[in-house]
Amino acid sequence: MNMKKYAGIVKFGLKTGLAYRFEFILSIFTIPLSLLVYYFLWRSIFEYSGQTVIQGFTFEAMITYYTLSMIVGFFTWTNIEKWIEYDLIAGEMVINLLRPMDFLHANYFFELGMKIFSLITQAIPIYLIGLIFFSLKLTTFLNLCLFIISLILASLIFFMMSYLIGILAFWMKRISGISKAKRPLITFLGGGILPLSFFPETAQYILYFLPFQYVRYIPISIYLGKFSLTSALALIGVQLAWVVVLYLFAIWLWKRAFQKFMGEGV
Repeated sequence: MNMKKYAGIVKFGLKTGLAYRFEFILSIFTIPLSLLVYYFLWRSIFEYSGQTVIQGFTFEAMITYYTLSMIVGFFTWTNIEKWIEYDLIAGEMVINLLRPMDFLHANYFFELGMKIFSLITQAIPIYLIGLIFFSLKLTTFLNLCLFIISLILASLIFFMMSYLIGILAFWMKRISGISKAKRPLITFLGGGILPLSFFPETAQYILYFLPFQYVRYIPISIYLGKFSLTSALALIGVQLAWVVVLYLFAIWLWKRAFQKFMGEGV
């Protein structure tokens, strides 16, 4: 893989992020309001219940969970399926395919540029706000390193799922409905609304075999030290397995989509 040509795609992603910089920067002011809602909501719940630990979470850990949930959401989120849909509808897909680079890799490095911009303008500021105003729980250096590894894999899993949705546009043309449903579905099943430990045991068992929890709940739980080193490494291994499976499936589906686009077997 010629990294020089993909470096240009990363720069293009950064420039695209700059074009939407107002929306990115605005979130720095709106996210603390959301954290305030969670802060007072869970403070009331803990005070009303009279418990110091609920489903394995102290109040401090719960606020840290939601702060990290937003940070993880910033870093993993992608709308690559919308870009693919737009290129197909606008007739620009041919131009993309004529470029001397792999379609999947080109889209990933474009999103990587967007993620770098999001990390600088959103994730890091929100982390600092959490530390200063919401008593964000610090973790050990080992857990932090494992969290970063898990976060990178979570980002790859989310990208692959979004990319696969985007490829469906080669058959469905418009996938805006699926794209809109993606965010609340993955956020909920990934533990973005409520930690998965609050789910019924049957639901937790089913979700164990699906990739959603590995996008948000698992990285955050690793940061909070809820797993032993062995368990954390095993879960990171499962994340890596999901990346490989989704990557291979993405390659297979892209070949079929490319054949359809070029008129083979239609």
